[in-house]
Amino acid sequence: MSTLQKNHYNNLAGVDYKPAELKKQAKGKWIIVFYCRIPGSDNFKRFRRNVKQIQPNSLRNEIANNKIAEINNNLKLGWSPFENNSFQYHYYIMDLLDDFIEKYTIGVEKELIRPDTLRTYTSHVKNFKLYLKKFEFENITCKDFNKAFVVKFVDYLDKHKKLRARTTNNYITFLNQFCIFMVDRGILENNPATTIKKRKEGTKIRRLIPEHIKQKIFSYLKNKNKRYFILCLMTYLCFVRRTELTKLKVKHVSLYDGLLNIPAHISKNGLDGHVTIPNVLIEYLAEHLAEANNEDFIFSKNDFFPGDQQLRPKYISDEWTKMRTKLKLPSYYQFYSLKDTGITEYIKKGMDLLSVRDQARHQEIKTTESYMPRSNSANETIRNVDVAI
Repeated sequence: MSTLQKNHYNNLAGVDYKPAELKKQAKGKWIIVFYCRIPGSDNFKRFRRNVKQIQPNSLRNEIANNKIAEINNNLKLGWSPFENNSFQYHYYIMDLLDDFIEKYTIGVEKELIRPDTLRTYTSHVKNFKLYLKKFEFENITCKDFNKAFVVKFVDYLDKHKKLRARTTNNYITFLNQFCIFMVDRGILENNPATTIKKRKEGTKIRRLIPEHIKQKIFSYLKNKNKRYFILCLMTYLCFVRRTELTKLKVKHVSLYDGLLNIPAHISKNGLDGHVTIPNVLIEYLAEHLAEANNEDFIFSKNDFFPGDQQLRPKYISDEWTKMRTKLKLPSYYQFYSLKDTGITEYIKKGMDLLSVRDQARHQEIKTTESYMPRSNSANETIRNVDVAI
């Protein structure tokens, strides 16, 4: 629910507040709610105060009632959370985190935001709340939500949680978006996270898969788990990303035209795209989808068979790890090595860069060019160049 309310109190002359009362919510969450008229406006704003989970409930009730009595007494005496033009300081961060997630939930419902983004930020909010509770910052308001506070949390991720640089950077992105959310609503004047430097991630550890290793992998998968083998071919030949593979449905495949449609709501870059299905893959896909319905996922959680239950991206990585362990392969041969290897092989076979770019759905040709292999031997064309000197 939004913190700004348009309700039946709005047009009542002389009414400046609605008294505080206790609301008991799901999962044992208790909050104290009261409303105050926004100065110079007919609208009311809802304020919330959390009641800590304390046992027994009789003690928790006593604490809640004392808080309610204190708030109502102050309201009767004329106190307002909007006084001194500092009403933004009375926004509680724990409450705003809920509002932030609500915004993204609505965005997903309107298909303006990717569900993956909501899932990621929901996880970040959950862990940020755990941090606030762990160090008793549950009642912190925007008054104290400054750069020093944000940096302290990021340092905690680095030093105590020992997250990888990439994961920490994802949290910094989340914090930046959360601060933008507050600035846009006039809750904060400035974004305290905007100048926080991201951690240096270093180079990717995955490598291209040599031909003999690739054949070893494909031979093993073809015999042990043919459905997963076909999934791997989708990444190796069509460059479909892991999360995209979990969302594609049978209706997105046209075997007759040899095309795979990847809609914007599935695609990582948020754009509609079509990729070519090589003939070598058509036969495998035809067999794989022979008894599937149009609304089935191409690869479901039912052991990668087509089905109506969506596959989780983690299952794809887990299956790859099991295979790699069985074949005693180094960890730098990762699932996405298939995509890198496929793109590089297309280029080495002489395919033009524009075709490879479109197949990989790169937005810039520079991205495709980065896959071009460097030669470690003499170039015969240059060796035999005929120039006058």
